[in-house]
Amino acid sequence: MFDITITGKLALFVALPTTFVLLYLLLRHTDVGRHLLRRGKRSARFLSHRLNIGQKLIADNEEEDSKSSKSKSSMTVTEVQIPSYATSAIIGTNRSSLQRLQNSCNVQIDLKQDGDTSSTEDQTLCIRGSLEATQQAELRIQQIISDISTVTSEDMYIPSSSTISLIGNNYQTVRYINRVSGATVLIDTTENRDAKHMQFVSIEGSREQIEHAKKLINDVVDKNLTFHEEPLSQCSSSDTAAHHMHRVAHTKSKCSC
Repeated sequence: MFDITITGKLALFVALPTTFVLLYLLLRHTDVGRHLLRRGKRSARFLSHRLNIGQKLIADNEEEDSKSSKSKSSMTVTEVQIPSYATSAIIGTNRSSLQRLQNSCNVQIDLKQDGDTSSTEDQTLCIRGSLEATQQAELRIQQIISDISTVTSEDMYIPSSSTISLIGNNYQTVRYINRVSGATVLIDTTENRDAKHMQFVSIEGSREQIEHAKKLINDVVDKNLTFHEEPLSQCSSSDTAAHHMHRVAHTKSKCSC
């Protein structure tokens, strides 16, 4: 190998930068050189721009991952059991009430059981969301249960001719009224009908549920009477009286805690 002296090293150290400077000056004063320099600058700017974009994407992903991690760590799951008499009010037809509760509290609510929401069994709700949101939803549900926990009853009479229509095939009509209104409609078909041909019906539930059930019952009775209606000239006085007495109701209230 060549042994370079200190003087040689110094000369080489000075000569190399000088050579590059001279080459640069030479390129600046020629068309080809200027073109090469411009392309080099553009390439440098392009690489710098791409580097900045990459760094920004990495920073955004890290921030998103951090938010997602915090969100998952703060997610809470709460189970709330609702009694059968409050199922209709909380879940609603086609889960409409449940959907409104989800939207207002910003939570996700699912039924733990995949059964029929119209059944007479208690239901369990799973509430998912932030701690504050799940607490708010649970409080709303408990308030609804509390509002309808005071159960009253009302007795009414309907024409005996409407009993079969009110019960329906395999109790479908009365079950529909129970499901939609949230009340419990009881028809004692074993009880002897009175002299005026009236059928005794008992309704249990909150005041709102009872009024809803009464409206549905009267709709069935009116439809049945309209279907079987006869000219007044062919009706006896007792039949006419019975026709107009189906809305007679005797109300009694009782509280069950």
